[in-house]
Amino acid sequence: MLSSADAKRMVKGYAERGRVNITWLAGKMGVSRQTIHGWLNGQHEPASDDAWTQIADLLGLQTPAYSTEFMETAREFALAVLVKSDDPDLKSQAAMLIREISKKVPYTP
Repeated sequence: MLSSADAKRMVKGYAERGRVNITWLAGKMGVSRQTIHGWLNGQHEPASDDAWTQIADLLGLQTPAYSTEFMETAREFALAVLVKSDDPDLKSQAAMLIREISKKVPYTP
C-alpha cells in the first residue's frame, strides 16, 4: 500500500496530465467538486491523510502493476540520462532516482 505522501504525489501527477474527472471523484469521495479542485491545486488539504490513499485507490493507482510499471519506466529513463547526458548534476539526480527506485522495486533484467 502507498504511503499518504506517495499517494498524494501520484494523484497530483495523474491530475496534472488531465486524467482525473473531478466531478466523478467528488461524487465517489462525498465532497464537492470545489473541494477536490482545492486539494489537487494545493489550496487546502483533506481533513484526513487517508483521503489521498482513497483517491489513489479510486483511480487505480495503488495496483502493484501500475506502480511497478511506472517505476520501471522511470528507471529506464534515468539510465538513459546516465548514458547520454554530459551534465554532471543531471547524472547525479538520475543516479539518485535509480537508487530510490531500487529500494522499492528490485531490478529484474
